Order: sequence, then structure tokens, then C-alpha cells
Amino acid sequence: MYFLVGDIGGTNCRLALYENENQIAQMHYQSRFDSNLTHYIQDFLQSIPQSQIKIDQCCLAVAGPIDNQSTHLTNVGWTLDAKALSKDLGFDVHLINDFYAQALAVSILKPHQRLHLAGPKDLNHTQPWAILGMGTGLGEALLIPTNLNDHQASVTNEWIVVPTEGGHCRFAPKDQLSFEFLCSLQARFGHHISIERLLSGQGIVDLYAFLSKGIQKPAHEITHLALTKSDTIAQKCMDIIISYYGDEAANLSLKSKSKAVFLSGGISPKILPLLMPIFEEAFLDKGRYRSLLTQTSIYLVTEENPGILGAWQQARLVYLKKSSSSLKKLS
Repeated sequence: MYFLVGDIGGTNCRLALYENENQIAQMHYQSRFDSNLTHYIQDFLQSIPQSQIKIDQCCLAVAGPIDNQSTHLTNVGWTLDAKALSKDLGFDVHLINDFYAQALAVSILKPHQRLHLAGPKDLNHTQPWAILGMGTGLGEALLIPTNLNDHQASVTNEWIVVPTEGGHCRFAPKDQLSFEFLCSLQARFGHHISIERLLSGQGIVDLYAFLSKGIQKPAHEITHLALTKSDTIAQKCMDIIISYYGDEAANLSLKSKSKAVFLSGGISPKILPLLMPIFEEAFLDKGRYRSLLTQTSIYLVTEENPGILGAWQQARLVYLKKSSSSLKKLS
């Protein structure tokens, strides 16, 4: 069986081909270089030597909410429809939210694909897990075990994925500096400032400009300056961003009563040396619920392409479900 999968984000478009569980090809494109995703997919398939491959199932994880197998990619401007893509490409295409894919990937991660940061090292498989990650935007999702609250069970291989758009909830400042930063953003973008506006590559750029009184630097340069300790403003900027990150992770954890938080996305692994202890302290800084949050495992996803891994898992599940339905009809 051949599965074509993709992780389509606001900056990067990654495509991969699997033969069963083995990845046999992968290619990376820039999302903004072409207004037609079909061109990327066709170019990718034409680059594969085995030209007679028949795609059994395609699954694309995209950075936008899915409604009736259609979506608008918020940070790119693309509108994608699974039926139209299936017609253009000649095989079945299934769309899922990018953080739905991230959550699916977390559910099948091996120990070497994750790094323990804080809290209990042993994962609780009978309570929800929360997944969030910074990149072009802020993605958030939940994993709910099918054996929820079954304390006799130790491990479940089945999870219900709950995709969310929690990154678009309103940012709430908790100190004077953050309030002033919020006011500066409201002057530019209006009264609703989402947490994604801060916890993203652009958020790093905007906060650095605010702290430096107007100096513009790209996010990758700011993080590099903070990592090398060669710019005090960059260090302060990243300390604040990480504290916001820890605070939002705790918000998601408390709202879902999760017992594990997984940090994913394109930025988290790159700022690993800066994360602790600032992230953990911000995560625990929830007043009377500090003791509850100390019981939450915090992990960093170290798998290089979790979106691709999750899209492969969904493609496999969709294919198996269709095959099972066909067998039932025959019987």
C-alpha cells in the first residue's frame, strides 16, 4: 500500500510517500511560492523514480480549521477542498487539521522521539494529553484516551483526537510590561489580540521591536542572538515569550484536565536550551492549582516531522476503515 501524505503549514509544505509504514521519499517546498498545492504534489510524484506507483490513500495535514473536508489556510491564503483535489490528482484525498496530525503523532511516538522536561516521567494513559506548539502560528489539540478514568488500565492504543483553534483565544497580560505590549498591538490590529499573535514567529519579531523601540529583526536572528547570549534585548524577548508559552500550556492543561503536555511545532525544538526553568515556572504559576500542575508531565516532541507522521497515521486509518466498509458490503 502506498500513502501520500503532507504537512501544509503557513511557511513550509512537506510531502512524503510511504510504502506501508516505511517512508520512501520526501520533499520540502515553500508554501508561498505557488498558489496551487496541486502543482507541488504533481511535481513531487513526478520526481519519484517508480512512476507506476498507485496511491492508495492521501492525507494532508493543513494549517486551518476543517469544515466538510474543505479549509482556508489562515496564514497562506489558500482554499483547499478534498473533492476538488481528489478530482485533479486522480486519487482519494483526505484533509485534517495540522494539529490533529500533531496529536495523532504524539499518540504513537516512541520514547526516543520525545524528551522529558518536567513533571512525572511516567505518562498517565488514562487521562487527556494536551499538545501545543509555536510556528507560523500557535496550534493546540487534545488527545482523549478511550479508557478515560479507567484506573485499572495502564496503556491505551486508542485515542480520540480533539482539534482546537485555541490559539485564537484572547491574550491576557499579567504584568505592566505585557499590558503595554498588548496596547501597542491593539493600536495596530484592533481590540482582539489572540495568544497566537504573540506565540509565533511574528510574535517574537513584534515583541523584540517593542522592547528595542522599533528595531526590526527576523525571528530566527532573535532566537540565535538569545541562544548565543549576544543581545540582552533578544534574551529578554525570548524569556518573555517562553513565559507566555508556559502560561498558555497551563491554561490548556487546566481546561482539559490533562496529565501530560507535549510541546511541538517548528520553534519549540530550536529554543530548547532557553525553555527551562522559565517555561516550568510560568506553567506552575497558577495560584491554588500549582500543586495540581506539578503532577503534569511536560515533554518536548523531538520527532523531526510530527505532522508527516500524524498524516501517515490518519491515511492508514482512513484506508483501513474504507477497506473494512468494502468487506462488510461484500459480505
